[in-house]
Amino acid sequence: MRKQMSMQLTLVVLCVLLTCAHGRGTVLTTMEIEEKLGVCWSNELVHADVRVSDASLYDPAVIKVTRGKGVAMPCQVSDLERNGDGSIASCKVWFYVDLDAGEKVVFAVERGKRAAVTAGRLRLDRGDGSVTISTANEVGRVGIRLPLGKKFYNTPVPATETSGPVEALLLPSGRETGQGRFEVPFKIRSVESEVIAEGPLFAEVRVRTVFDTGYWIFTARMEERRPVVFISEELDTGYSGQQMVSSMRRNLEKWQQAAGKS
Repeated sequence: MRKQMSMQLTLVVLCVLLTCAHGRGTVLTTMEIEEKLGVCWSNELVHADVRVSDASLYDPAVIKVTRGKGVAMPCQVSDLERNGDGSIASCKVWFYVDLDAGEKVVFAVERGKRAAVTAGRLRLDRGDGSVTISTANEVGRVGIRLPLGKKFYNTPVPATETSGPVEALLLPSGRETGQGRFEVPFKIRSVESEVIAEGPLFAEVRVRTVFDTGYWIFTARMEERRPVVFISEELDTGYSGQQMVSSMRRNLEKWQQAAGKS
């Protein structure tokens, strides 16, 4: 597993980027990418922010991406926002970028039939209270299994008595390993897990754990072209602050007692 870079940072390192939004007609937006570091790049997943200025696009399945002189590429739509009449107002359109050293390419997001993706390489399998996302290559299938659904505790339970967000890591050999667990001194109020993206280029699952004093958001992503589990986390347990306040209260009580005796 490896931490996932922010997409903005990836683009800054990769190239100089110019985006021009259209929103009307066949072309929704264009993106020009130029390689400036003198190296080759492959399988870089990027996205274009699309705003549709007229209320004429309803189905995200008719959004496609073309490269150069109109070569259609596989793509995926996310973060879909609609107008009151159901038409698409804005979205993110994801696609892979391959660039040679010094190459400059124009990509266009258009209305039309998108290119197909190799079937079966990226999978999302829902089970009884769990979900597995995985990607296969010539070596085998790599993936991760996480909980799916909601669990609330009327009385917060010690975190050590529950399992972590990772139920298993899937290895190319077919074996499973890596069941997670908590080794922390605080309690858990709730755990909510949901699928937030489902193919064809990537699948993503988010697990939000609410502690007695904070929260932890754990997100796992698998990409169609990379047999790697990408992990991002947002964490605020609130425990350090809680300990500090408790310590201050104890010290204040001691000072008050000492002052009363003097």
